[in-house]
Amino acid sequence: MPKSNNTARSLLFRALHENVGKTDGSGATRVLLCRRGIEPRVGKWGFPQGFMELGESTRDGAARETAEEAGATVVPGPLLAVYNLPGQVQLLYLAEVVVEDASRREPGSPTRESDDPPPMRCGIETLEAQFFALDELPEGDELAFPTVAWALEFARDGAEKRWRAGEPFVPQQRTKLFFGAPADGDVGFLEET
Repeated sequence: MPKSNNTARSLLFRALHENVGKTDGSGATRVLLCRRGIEPRVGKWGFPQGFMELGESTRDGAARETAEEAGATVVPGPLLAVYNLPGQVQLLYLAEVVVEDASRREPGSPTRESDDPPPMRCGIETLEAQFFALDELPEGDELAFPTVAWALEFARDGAEKRWRAGEPFVPQQRTKLFFGAPADGDVGFLEET
């Protein structure tokens, strides 16, 4: 499918993932992050992300980008956050990771004996993909963008617990406004929460 050439109208997707206990049996929340292999912020951790394709739904775009960048199959759940940034809107979803059913595994294929999540297969834009426990997440300058920190904080502050309990929650909404004159070198951003 062709991608939109108009980045101001394209939507950027990132997905926060919960493992929902299907691979580790503990029910512990885990977050799938990718170490970026492309600019901007090469080597920093962020969510699987990318521009949606023309005709693609937001949830389908989040699932496709996760498969392309981390090799994970996910079923996007509720909307976690909407971030309005100069030139783009980011939609972040909580999602369930689809784990291979052992009964459908081909005879002779390797089985996992660990309680850890399945290994990820990195795409060409990803140096490394990894599941993190909520208390072991990269922080500060290790994160690629402020929106990653915003979403992780919102999830830790209770959104993921409400989702797991089947309780509704209002997605976080934040705006980052551009101000200044680029020609004068007086450029910056103002955050509205």
